[in-house]
Amino acid sequence: MPANDSTVWGIHAGQTGDADTLFLKQGVVAIGWHEVGDPSALPATRDAFKARVGATYPGKKPGAIPVDAGQLYRFVHEMKPGDVVAYPSKRDRHIHIGVVTGPYIYNTKLSPGYPNQRSVNWCTAVPRTSFTQGALSEIGSAMTLFQIKKYAAEFLQARERGRMRELGPDGPPYGQQGPRTIRAHSRDGHFTVPKDMCRVIGVDSGDTILLSLTGPHGSFQNRAVTLRSGTEVYGPELQDIIKSNDEITITQYIRLVYRRNV
Repeated sequence: MPANDSTVWGIHAGQTGDADTLFLKQGVVAIGWHEVGDPSALPATRDAFKARVGATYPGKKPGAIPVDAGQLYRFVHEMKPGDVVAYPSKRDRHIHIGVVTGPYIYNTKLSPGYPNQRSVNWCTAVPRTSFTQGALSEIGSAMTLFQIKKYAAEFLQARERGRMRELGPDGPPYGQQGPRTIRAHSRDGHFTVPKDMCRVIGVDSGDTILLSLTGPHGSFQNRAVTLRSGTEVYGPELQDIIKSNDEITITQYIRLVYRRNV
C-alpha cells in the first residue's frame, strides 16, 4: 500500500496516445527519445543528459534541451520501485493508476520508439469525471513525464479505493474468476458477463471493470470497460476484438475498479 507521502508521477503515452497498448498490455510505462540511445550508460548527472540531448537533436531550441533531458534523467535516476504512476489514456478516457515494480531498463524489442521502460502493476482505472478540475489540469501537463504534487492525494486515494474493491472487505482476493469461454453479444463490440460472475464480483450497471480476454480476432489485458445495462459490457476498444457471435475467453479476473455510488 502506498503511503501518503508516496511519489506520484504523471506520464503520457506520446502526443496521440500511440503507446497506450504498450503501457496497458505489456505492463510498463515508457518514454521515447530513442535517438539518444541508452541513457543509463551516461554519467548520472543532468549536465551529461543535457549534453547528449543537445548533440542528438542539434535543431532543438536551447530552452527545450534541459526540459527533455530532465525528463529522461528523472525517469532513469529518480523514479523508483514503489512510486505511483498515473496515466490518462486518450483511448478509454480513464486515468490508469499503478505502482512501479522494477528498475529502469533500455529495451528496444517491445516498442523501438519507446525503449526507456519500467515495469508497472496497474491497480485501477478511474473515469476522469471522478477527479477535480485541478487534478485533471495537473495530469494534463504538456510534459511526457512529470511529478504530481499539488493533487497527489487525489490519485493516491483513487488507487486505494481500487485496491479495496480488488481485495474486498475481508482481505481475500475479490471477484476472482478463472478462464471461461462465453459467446459474444449479437452486436459487434458487446458481450454479456454471466450473472454468476457478476454476483461474485459485485458489479452492477454503470460500473467500470478491468478485463482481460482473448478472441479469434485478438486479445487485450487490463483494459477498463463499462457495464452499460445489466451485465452487458461495451467499449470502443472491443470492436476490433469481438464480432457478432464470437466465442471469447475471459483469461483473467474481472475486478471492479470503480463504482460511482461508492
